[in-house]
Amino acid sequence: LERYAKRYLQIVRRWRTGGRLIDISSSNNPFPSRAAAAGFDTTMMDFVKPPSLAASVRFIEGHMNDEQALAAGAGGFDVVASGAVIEHVPDPPRSARVLAGLCKPGGLVVVSTPEAGTALPRYAIGHSPWFYPPEHLNLISRKAFKSMFSPQGCTLRHWGRLELSWPRYVARYGVSLAGASVGAVAKALAPVWWRAQRAART
Repeated sequence: LERYAKRYLQIVRRWRTGGRLIDISSSNNPFPSRAAAAGFDTTMMDFVKPPSLAASVRFIEGHMNDEQALAAGAGGFDVVASGAVIEHVPDPPRSARVLAGLCKPGGLVVVSTPEAGTALPRYAIGHSPWFYPPEHLNLISRKAFKSMFSPQGCTLRHWGRLELSWPRYVARYGVSLAGASVGAVAKALAPVWWRAQRAART
């Protein structure tokens, strides 16, 4: 979590080096505390205040599917951040409204989520239980992100992969590429069997 927090902070600081920042549903991720230590005027919103939260970080009870949460600071933040949460909520378009609604005009919304919409998951034989209910309710592609956030007045400035190291990246995508390659052949040669595997592995 410390390594992720540092990476999130690096990403935010590419676009903003200060101002009011709110992190939504970070749970025990130390990112809000690290952002405060880096000079951001930081607020955290979640169901429960974590005991490890820095004293300098304000806490608001709420969540990203609660449009009443906008009352906590509509249009008041230079940076609105949320890491690996939007895939867990039942209504991502509503979350997009909340996240964008908390952001000042010209501000920055930073969201991370598991990768979707690429050839690798499209062709894989079956799917990982990690990416499906009850763990994740929605997988959101780049196209879907744009369709949710564009009506809120947001423009996509950057889309990339958040990796902690090159060896981890090579291992993860090497396995995925091998699985997708086998899956593409299986889909071409035995489409009925391929579809059955996709449906059965939950």
